[in-house]
Amino acid sequence: GKPEDLAGAAVFLASEASDYITGQTIFVDGGWLSS
Repeated sequence: GKPEDLAGAAVFLASEASDYITGQTIFVDGGWLSS
């Protein structure tokens, strides 16, 4: 992944959109896990 990918995940986790996320693992790997 790229630094921008990590920044996007960090901004999401700091936002109100992530209020109901608990106990989850968020992979920031540029899509490698999915392929």
